[in-house]
Amino acid sequence: MAHLLAGLGVGPEDRVGVCLERGADLVAAVLGVLKAGAVHLPLDPEYPAARLEQLVGDGAPRTVLTGPGLDKLFPARETVAVPAGGVTGQPDHRLENGPFASRRAAALLFTSGSTGRPKGVVLTHGGLLNRLAGMREAYGIGAADRVAQKAPIGFDVSLWELLLPVVCGAAVVQARPGGHRDADYLHELIDRHGVTVCHFVPSMLREFIASADAAGAGTGTHPGVRLFLSGGEKLSAELAGRFLDRYPAARLFNQYGPTEAVIDVTAGQVRRPVPADVPIGRPVPGTELLVLDADGRPQPPGVPGELFIGGVQLARGYLGSPALTAERFVPHPFAPGERLYATGDRVRCLTDGSLEFLGRGDTQVKVRGHRVEAGEVESALRRHPAVTDALVRVRVDDTGQAQLIGYVTTGTEEAPEGLDPELRELLGGLLPEAMIPAHLPVLARWPLNAHGKVDTAALPEPEGRDSGTPYEAPRTPLEERLAELCAELLGVERLGRHDSFFALGGHSLLALRAISRIRAEFGVRVQIGQFFNAPDLASLAELVAAKQVQAGAAPSEAAPIPRIDRRRD
Repeated sequence: MAHLLAGLGVGPEDRVGVCLERGADLVAAVLGVLKAGAVHLPLDPEYPAARLEQLVGDGAPRTVLTGPGLDKLFPARETVAVPAGGVTGQPDHRLENGPFASRRAAALLFTSGSTGRPKGVVLTHGGLLNRLAGMREAYGIGAADRVAQKAPIGFDVSLWELLLPVVCGAAVVQARPGGHRDADYLHELIDRHGVTVCHFVPSMLREFIASADAAGAGTGTHPGVRLFLSGGEKLSAELAGRFLDRYPAARLFNQYGPTEAVIDVTAGQVRRPVPADVPIGRPVPGTELLVLDADGRPQPPGVPGELFIGGVQLARGYLGSPALTAERFVPHPFAPGERLYATGDRVRCLTDGSLEFLGRGDTQVKVRGHRVEAGEVESALRRHPAVTDALVRVRVDDTGQAQLIGYVTTGTEEAPEGLDPELRELLGGLLPEAMIPAHLPVLARWPLNAHGKVDTAALPEPEGRDSGTPYEAPRTPLEERLAELCAELLGVERLGRHDSFFALGGHSLLALRAISRIRAEFGVRVQIGQFFNAPDLASLAELVAAKQVQAGAAPSEAAPIPRIDRRRD
């Protein structure tokens, strides 16, 4: 792969887009890009076409590597198709392209941007190697390990999932395309291939445990897994306690880190008794963490401040954005010539040296492990011709997970009806799933305070959502029960036969919760892909009834028994 790229004129600091499904070719492509001295630019095949074109336009790759059928995602670009089974006809000796400097670019990862466009973070070889070496040492990763690789390619965790096993002599166990969303499938993958190390964002870890509960699995499920890593979101004490109950023999490490500092910069093992606020751990080797006040002075233990990160893992900055780079990568106040990354995260240092995460100081939020800037979602909402302005806020649902609420105004006397489906269709073509708000309240105009500013406290709580289809009541007991189940998960009053679970604000994790509830109540297993292909109530009921028949159970789809009036004349 490296020789193939070199033959195309790819060299040091050239960017190469990689748009491949999980598989052996993906591993070869990433390693080949790095061996060629180039910069890995991950392009998730599940992203909307408009989003991919935006990333390619901003990232300006020398070429884009694609798999079967994926070249159609780049109609205006020349791509290189990776042959099934790997590259042949190229030299197999090591490609010599000089020593790799620590600050040479290794990867370009795009994250959500507050200006309305994603921003590209330039990661270095030195930072990436430091983290891989630190993980190998801290967790004892070796040839006996099998590491699950299930994170989407655009998610920074995928870097260490792909590369850590390779540099440690361990095996990479790759989930099938889309498999990262299917908790039941992940249980099977772990058992079938003897996975020993895996990573879960807390929201997915919750669904993973719920899936085991629904299946009636006992304590100690997956005895071969020795190490679970969690990060990307706040880990609650309740969830950590549930994990320790179910997997008493495994170790759980809570991690923290922004893409700007190569994946994670803290780690700490979660033990009993679990504190009310689970710490994010201590600094990993090669990093420096400072908790500073607004004037740049260090804060003593127990006093909140903003977290600043220094050390070899710092990114070079943001591609093509020197002003933003200077704003966030600031001079080190105590080490002339060095830099610190201003995270915007509020933390406090505990007496044992670990850190406690307190929240953000701006509008950035983590949704299902993905970093979301409110400004980027607001910018997308304003592209609808009926929208005059947009404001994105965050609330926490009953399970402690963050939900986006996208308020929009229309400037009319009354807010128009039926705008929700149009907004969702617009956002679905522009943004990844995690960035689409669960609720999209439409207002005629903003409530204002005495100073003429938007009174956020007066914004209405989201009520119902419109699926865009006429309501038709469920016809059978099975449809009625599924409607109740899904309506409860979605937070809506009712669900009609032709209402779409996803048009009403459902997403992949809510779908997993629905699947777990269906399995527990009806005794059948619905795969996540099947759920996506049967999004309306009537189709879902047909699917569940068919699975009941396959399982040899009496289907719940039978028509209601008519009531007979037995009163005598």
